[in-house]
Amino acid sequence: MTAKTDGIEETLNALIEKLLPILNASLPTYIEDAGLDPWDEVLSGKETLGKINLGICTAKVKAKYNIKNMKGLSSLVIQSLTVESMESSGETTVTGTMKLAAKLSSSLSAKIGGSVSAECGVVKESIGISGKATAKGVTGQGNLTYTAELSVGSSCFTALKVKSLSLDYDDIKVEIDGLGIFNSFLQPLIDLIDVLFGDAIKGEVADALKPVFNDLIGKELPFCL
Repeated sequence: MTAKTDGIEETLNALIEKLLPILNASLPTYIEDAGLDPWDEVLSGKETLGKINLGICTAKVKAKYNIKNMKGLSSLVIQSLTVESMESSGETTVTGTMKLAAKLSSSLSAKIGGSVSAECGVVKESIGISGKATAKGVTGQGNLTYTAELSVGSSCFTALKVKSLSLDYDDIKVEIDGLGIFNSFLQPLIDLIDVLFGDAIKGEVADALKPVFNDLIGKELPFCL
């Protein structure tokens, strides 16, 4: 880097250092106001788990599941914003990209509900699903674009926007109560919820958080030293 770009990066980092605690102070409220903590209805669906002999015939075992009342997202903290690229545009304007790193200070948990059923003629069997899924070590990564106006006596972010966001977990634990007559399908159901929590729900959460971040950041712009 040249002395000029070193100076620009130093100024951008000074802006970030001042902005981060302001964003983190308001982030929990923004997440709660968006209905994401607690998040009432996260995901629901249907899945065939296999077949069971009901005496008069063999029937499909169908699960209707819902993942709801998810808690923990409001413990999210932005750990860093790191300048990845810089490009001058005019005498005082700098544009570029940043990386965002975030982490939940608590675990992410949700209730699992629904039912498992099978029917064959007049024979109908059904039992409710009751359980909990917990994700630990939840981290977030994002890509941002920015525009800064840097002049003598004034340095400002005039645009800062999250373009993409993703989540990762260290560990997922799914616990579901016994299913009675359908108990042999308990592990397939646990495996299904484990996959959903580790895949589809990651995407759901990231997609829901992205506009929250952008609303939060947008309210602070222009942000100046």
